[in-house]
Amino acid sequence: MSALDTDVSDVCVIGGGLAGLSAALCASDAGCRVTVLEQGEAEHYPCNSRYAGGMFHLAFLDMTLPAAEFARRLRDKCPSDLNRDLVAAIGVRARETILWLVKRVGARFIHAGPEPWQKYCIAPPRPMRSGLVWSGRGPDVLLRHLTAALRVAGGQLCRGATVTTLTPLSDGTYRVGYRSALSEHDLKARAVIVADGGFHADPDKLAAFVAPEPSRVLQRNAGTAVGLGLELARSLGARLSRLDRFYGHLQSVDALRNPRLWPYPTVDDLAAAGITVGADARRFFDEGKGGVFAANAVAGSKEPQAYVIFDQTVWESVGRNTRIVPCNPFLEEAGGTLHRADTVERVAEVSGLNPIALAQTVKQFNAAEFSVARSGGKFGHRPIVTPPFFCLPVCAAITYTMGGLCVTTDAAVISEAGRPIPGLYAAGSTVGETEGGDDVFYLGGLVKAAVLGRIAGESASQHCRNARIDETFA
Repeated sequence: MSALDTDVSDVCVIGGGLAGLSAALCASDAGCRVTVLEQGEAEHYPCNSRYAGGMFHLAFLDMTLPAAEFARRLRDKCPSDLNRDLVAAIGVRARETILWLVKRVGARFIHAGPEPWQKYCIAPPRPMRSGLVWSGRGPDVLLRHLTAALRVAGGQLCRGATVTTLTPLSDGTYRVGYRSALSEHDLKARAVIVADGGFHADPDKLAAFVAPEPSRVLQRNAGTAVGLGLELARSLGARLSRLDRFYGHLQSVDALRNPRLWPYPTVDDLAAAGITVGADARRFFDEGKGGVFAANAVAGSKEPQAYVIFDQTVWESVGRNTRIVPCNPFLEEAGGTLHRADTVERVAEVSGLNPIALAQTVKQFNAAEFSVARSGGKFGHRPIVTPPFFCLPVCAAITYTMGGLCVTTDAAVISEAGRPIPGLYAAGSTVGETEGGDDVFYLGGLVKAAVLGRIAGESASQHCRNARIDETFA
């Protein structure tokens, strides 16, 4: 559909990713007239949900645990500087939402590996090769099924529609202004759900909040989310969480220029097993805190270039077992730079690093007590002792921003005064306080999107029912 059939809806959803479509379908199933405004024009428009790897998990926990137990463990794992109540609310409905996707739209899930958190991967899985592979894969198929179900339920998906204004009206509704092709349109709705995916594709916002040099950060995403929904909600007095964290990975620096190297392979596990140094050949963060923390550390630093250092033992073990797409052998096969030499000093020379400084850094590292623990993974630091030695130039790659709108456990957007803004809801990566914080806590994008989408759709439909009752007795 390229144009709206009507200019009045009960619920308007801004964004047609997993969060937006889940919200729209729930509201439609509840009897609401629903319109989704999606800026993408193609039938299978690009968005982060389509490009995702397909793993449905929360904080690397076992999703088959009883809901109450799962939520308790999730709350315990969530840092205190985030919204533990909201995270627990997502956890309570996580597996239920997966089963809803199976029953309502025919989603299929498979086990993707032996780890407890790998029990739900949307099928069909992506093939094990480098580069971007999404068409006909699990997340893309899921969005197609959601779109079809929404159409059957009577909802409307308007593609090529870029929202420009959001105005509250005196009767308690909203006027949503949007641009489609060369025309300007208005849509009146009782409730609005913001689900446009964060602000990772806006270089100015990245420079202001996330990375001092956004040109050095790889856009590991669909390039569609620029923070429009966040800005529209903020203009209505919405409260924002801290905005300086993102979900992402370390990748070969060549991925900035070579599309065969993104979004896979990632090099987080190599960094966690070895060390990461800056241009001065010194470590500048704790690699044991995981790949998401590492990506934020590299993006937020003033280092002009970062390098991952490891040895042959790591390359033949961790390198062959990295998630989704193994670095060994796919990184070099796709054109990624990987320096190797028989001594640490020599690998420093061929990489353009100071040999004496790198040798000293490696010596200090090898003298340390090694930890086998690593957040979210099975690889820990390993001593760098077995030649040849490797140096991999890397960059930070951003998938989505973790900061955004503050919401209640019912997905209602909270005002600066601490009260819900009537009729305004948010879902997915537009929502803040569920991920990030000082330790860059990673929750899980797909489950968060689907669960918050359902909660927002249910809350918006309840708001519409209450508004009708108020009108009846007015």
